[in-house]
Amino acid sequence: MEHMKTINKLHPVRSLTEDELQVFLKFQHAVGRILYFEEAHLNQHIILASTHLIDAFKSIVTDRSFCEGDRLRQESWDLMSQKGVIGKKSIEEIWKNKYKKFHEHKEYLLGVMTHLDILVEPKGYDTSHKRIPAEFYYVGSMVRTNNTTGYLESPNFKQRNIAIAFSSSSSMIPPALSFRFVSYCLSLFAIKKYAQDNDMLFHRSAVFTIDPSLDMCVSCDDDIIVVRLVNSTNMALIMRDLASSIRECFADALEKISQLYVKTSSTGSITDTASFNLSLCCSSPVDPCLLPMFKLEKQSDTWICPKHGVEHTKDVLSSWALEKDSAIWETLLYDESQQEPEILKFETLRKYRDEFCITFNDIRKAVEIGNIRNSHTLCKVSFIVNVMLNNGPE
Repeated sequence: MEHMKTINKLHPVRSLTEDELQVFLKFQHAVGRILYFEEAHLNQHIILASTHLIDAFKSIVTDRSFCEGDRLRQESWDLMSQKGVIGKKSIEEIWKNKYKKFHEHKEYLLGVMTHLDILVEPKGYDTSHKRIPAEFYYVGSMVRTNNTTGYLESPNFKQRNIAIAFSSSSSMIPPALSFRFVSYCLSLFAIKKYAQDNDMLFHRSAVFTIDPSLDMCVSCDDDIIVVRLVNSTNMALIMRDLASSIRECFADALEKISQLYVKTSSTGSITDTASFNLSLCCSSPVDPCLLPMFKLEKQSDTWICPKHGVEHTKDVLSSWALEKDSAIWETLLYDESQQEPEILKFETLRKYRDEFCITFNDIRKAVEIGNIRNSHTLCKVSFIVNVMLNNGPE
């Protein structure tokens, strides 16, 4: 970037302003003449030849036949195909030994790869919520193993999951789009472990941990992407707000990924028409039945899927379709002192929990001392929690 600024200042007619230079670079990137990313940690470099970046990608993400005779690359390829991971030290050694031109700009190239979701750095945090640096990257596009864990056949699976399906409005979903979507999920959620601390990352599918009692299973096929939320006990315990938020987030992400794919791989014009159709999915993991989202309102209290005869209540199905409530603000300015008291109380309780080992008795004493509320309210909370955990919902 410094070289570009120097060239700009030497222009004989009129040099571009800082803002004009940014517009110029973004336009040249849009028409494919250069590669320039405006993100804070990437905007100090400009790639004049896109083949340089492609070669850097191919040094890691490639076919095994191109690794013949290179022991380190063969071992890295085998690990990626089995577990979908590559060590940071492995990339360091590969570039240092064979691709010195990439090693010189290692941080930038790895930053571009993570920005494009080709590599995904796991997000780990300690007890104080500080980021723990990972020693490896996920490479979702390289996994070749299928899911043979029996997760989808686990006990009472049909009674524990709700699902939504994103079907392509075109003939099929390209594998590249599926890989990008799985990588997008990897950048947001922690991958679930099984057996001897193995990651549940497979070819075009993965299982993630949302919280200790809730998993999310993502499965991509040629014509459909199915997302399942799986509770450890019963589907009725899945938070409605969470399901609708995930649906909205994924629908938006898939549209953006799809538009990018169309932009870079076809000559057709990009439209605002949705690329994916949303359908509610039955709880059977094998050949699931679909109910188009727009037909939910016309359903009675239950929907029985035609292939499996599984009964689904409209209340549970509507978890995916929950709409946001509108709120009227008295002012457009953010005022920290006007935050809801409940939010402040919750944040105080969370910080206290992280630093001290508190019990229900400690909360009872605090309630009594502060005259906040009748302490017997805690008895009611305790009773409800025990009923839900031990007996499940009515």
